[in-house]
Amino acid sequence: MPKTLEEWKAYVRQLAGADLRSKGINANTQMFADALLAEGSTMADVEQIILFFVRQFVATDQKIPEGGAYDMVAMAADDQVAQQGTMMTEQEADELAANPPTEGTDNVDQELLEAARDDS
Repeated sequence: MPKTLEEWKAYVRQLAGADLRSKGINANTQMFADALLAEGSTMADVEQIILFFVRQFVATDQKIPEGGAYDMVAMAADDQVAQQGTMMTEQEADELAANPPTEGTDNVDQELLEAARDDS
Protein backbone atom coordinates (compact mmCIF):
# COMPACT_ATOMS: atom_id res chain seq x y z
CA MET A 1 0.00 0.00 0.00
CA PRO A 2 1.32 3.50 -0.74
CA LYS A 3 2.74 5.22 2.34
CA THR A 4 3.31 8.89 1.52
CA LEU A 5 0.92 11.40 0.01
CA GLU A 6 3.09 11.53 -3.13
CA GLU A 7 2.89 7.73 -3.44
CA TRP A 8 -0.89 7.88 -3.03
CA LYS A 9 -1.16 10.62 -5.63
CA ALA A 10 0.88 8.58 -8.13
CA TYR A 11 -1.10 5.43 -7.32
CA VAL A 12 -4.51 7.05 -7.80
CA ARG A 13 -3.41 8.78 -11.02
CA GLN A 14 -2.88 5.37 -12.63
CA LEU A 15 -6.48 4.29 -11.98
CA ALA A 16 -9.48 4.59 -14.29
CA GLY A 17 -12.72 2.83 -15.13
CA ALA A 18 -14.03 0.06 -12.89
CA ASP A 19 -10.73 -0.16 -11.05
CA LEU A 20 -10.92 3.51 -10.04
CA ARG A 21 -14.55 3.16 -9.04
CA SER A 22 -13.94 0.07 -6.90
CA LYS A 23 -10.89 1.45 -5.14
CA GLY A 24 -12.43 4.91 -4.72
CA ILE A 25 -15.50 3.42 -3.04
CA ASN A 26 -13.32 1.21 -0.82
CA ALA A 27 -11.12 4.16 0.13
CA ASN A 28 -14.13 6.24 1.14
CA THR A 29 -14.81 4.11 4.21
CA GLN A 30 -14.10 4.37 7.91
CA MET A 31 -12.17 1.10 7.68
CA PHE A 32 -9.76 2.67 5.19
CA ALA A 33 -9.31 5.75 7.37
CA ASP A 34 -8.73 3.58 10.44
CA ALA A 35 -6.10 1.52 8.61
CA LEU A 36 -4.23 4.67 7.55
CA LEU A 37 -4.48 6.21 11.00
CA ALA A 38 -3.10 3.00 12.53
CA GLU A 39 -0.10 3.34 10.21
CA GLY A 40 0.58 6.88 11.41
CA SER A 41 -1.32 9.00 8.89
CA THR A 42 -3.33 12.00 10.07
CA MET A 43 -6.96 12.80 9.28
CA ALA A 44 -5.66 15.55 6.99
CA ASP A 45 -3.70 12.88 5.10
CA VAL A 46 -6.81 10.71 4.79
CA GLU A 47 -8.83 13.65 3.45
CA GLN A 48 -6.08 14.45 0.93
CA ILE A 49 -6.04 10.84 -0.31
CA ILE A 50 -9.81 10.91 -0.76
CA LEU A 51 -9.39 14.19 -2.65
CA PHE A 52 -6.90 12.44 -4.97
CA PHE A 53 -9.66 9.94 -5.79
CA VAL A 54 -12.16 12.76 -6.33
CA ARG A 55 -9.81 14.52 -8.72
CA GLN A 56 -9.19 11.29 -10.64
CA PHE A 57 -12.92 10.66 -11.02
CA VAL A 58 -13.24 14.14 -12.50
CA ALA A 59 -10.08 13.85 -14.61
CA THR A 60 -11.30 10.61 -16.20
CA ASP A 61 -14.85 11.95 -16.62
CA GLN A 62 -16.34 9.33 -14.31
CA LYS A 63 -19.37 9.84 -12.13
CA ILE A 64 -18.31 10.44 -8.56
CA PRO A 65 -19.74 7.78 -6.22
CA GLU A 66 -22.21 9.00 -3.64
CA GLY A 67 -22.27 7.90 -0.02
CA GLY A 68 -19.34 6.82 2.09
CA ALA A 69 -17.35 8.44 4.86
CA TYR A 70 -16.76 11.64 2.85
CA ASP A 71 -19.11 13.49 0.53
CA MET A 72 -16.96 13.20 -2.58
CA VAL A 73 -19.42 15.19 -4.69
CA ALA A 74 -19.19 18.15 -2.29
CA MET A 75 -15.40 17.78 -2.20
CA ALA A 76 -15.32 18.05 -6.00
CA ALA A 77 -17.51 21.16 -5.91
CA ASP A 78 -15.17 22.82 -3.41
CA ASP A 79 -11.85 21.83 -5.01
CA GLN A 80 -10.22 24.19 -7.51
CA VAL A 81 -8.41 21.35 -9.30
CA ALA A 82 -11.58 19.26 -9.66
CA GLN A 83 -13.44 22.31 -10.92
CA GLN A 84 -11.15 22.36 -13.96
CA GLY A 85 -13.05 19.34 -15.24
CA THR A 86 -11.94 16.40 -17.34
CA MET A 87 -8.17 16.35 -17.71
CA MET A 88 -7.72 13.49 -20.16
CA THR A 89 -9.29 12.38 -23.36
CA GLU A 90 -11.71 9.49 -23.46
CA GLN A 91 -9.03 7.45 -25.24
CA GLU A 92 -6.48 8.17 -22.49
CA ALA A 93 -8.97 7.15 -19.83
CA ASP A 94 -9.84 3.97 -21.76
CA GLU A 95 -6.14 3.09 -22.08
CA LEU A 96 -5.63 3.64 -18.38
CA ALA A 97 -8.63 1.45 -17.56
CA ALA A 98 -7.40 -1.27 -19.92
CA ASN A 99 -4.04 -1.43 -18.14
CA PRO A 100 -4.76 -1.60 -14.41
CA PRO A 101 -1.89 -1.79 -11.92
CA THR A 102 -0.23 -5.18 -11.68
CA GLU A 103 -0.83 -7.56 -8.79
CA GLY A 104 2.65 -6.86 -7.46
CA THR A 105 2.11 -3.13 -7.16
CA ASP A 106 -1.58 -3.04 -6.36
CA ASN A 107 -2.46 -4.58 -3.04
CA VAL A 108 -4.63 -1.85 -1.55
CA ASP A 109 -7.85 -3.89 -1.69
CA GLN A 110 -6.11 -6.92 -0.15
CA GLU A 111 -4.66 -4.85 2.67
CA LEU A 112 -8.08 -3.36 3.42
CA LEU A 113 -9.58 -6.85 3.62
CA GLU A 114 -6.80 -7.96 5.96
CA ALA A 115 -7.27 -4.87 8.15
CA ALA A 116 -11.00 -5.61 8.39
CA ARG A 117 -10.27 -9.20 9.37
CA ASP A 118 -7.77 -8.05 12.02
CA ASP A 119 -10.39 -5.72 13.53
CA SER A 120 -12.89 -8.58 13.91
